[in-house]
Amino acid sequence: MAFIEIRDVHRTYRTVDGSRIASEETVLNGLSLDVARGELMAIVGPNGCGKSTLLNMIGGLDTVEKRVTVRVNGSDEATVEGSGSITIDGFPISSAKGDERADFINRNVGFVFQSHHLIAELDVLDNVALPMMIRRVSRRKAHAAADEMLRRVELEKHAKKRPALLSGGQKQRVAIARALINRPRLLLADEPTGSLDPALKGSIFELLRKLNREDQLTVILVTHDLDLLNDAEGRSKVDRVFQLAEAKKQKLATTEV
Repeated sequence: MAFIEIRDVHRTYRTVDGSRIASEETVLNGLSLDVARGELMAIVGPNGCGKSTLLNMIGGLDTVEKRVTVRVNGSDEATVEGSGSITIDGFPISSAKGDERADFINRNVGFVFQSHHLIAELDVLDNVALPMMIRRVSRRKAHAAADEMLRRVELEKHAKKRPALLSGGQKQRVAIARALINRPRLLLADEPTGSLDPALKGSIFELLRKLNREDQLTVILVTHDLDLLNDAEGRSKVDRVFQLAEAKKQKLATTEV
């Protein structure tokens, strides 16, 4: 059994004008995919093809099975529809609910985003320790674990600084340390180098590769920085590059709802 199993996942967005569908956009159309334990995989594709949507579904931040309707202007509506299933190591992340779902995510999945989302009022050590303290781990144990994670990302000397005093690359390393504090088995990184200067992109990517190799951490990376994925000789630095197709867009102004 694959570590992650994605089966027949669909996601469609529609806009409705009165009783007629005005437009329809399908970003994921029956996607099925297996990810092996310890794999480092990059998801690439054009803007709007569903890369971040897929990542959020895998991590449980977005539900797979859904039908949501939002009123936009007067009689206009927008609908979001989805179906399919996702499991992580046999756990049905796409159908689990409530505390069971939240506990699984907290213990098994780490997230890194383009923006680091650090808390300005907390120092680096407390930012990293926060996920453990949310689990009601003692402050002493959480700080000890945070110290170790900061050592691994080479920021132990900055533990007492506030985020405002760090560079962009340092902030992203803190975000990675925070994502890994609970020792997750899966790390989901959505454009983790997107907001960094070119000189810093490589160091963050190499840190993710190092963690993947040393911990057998499964890493799924969404990126537009395709030059990071190969070395100077053109050899791939990741186990697999998964290409998502451009979203299908249709104008359906004469279609009855």
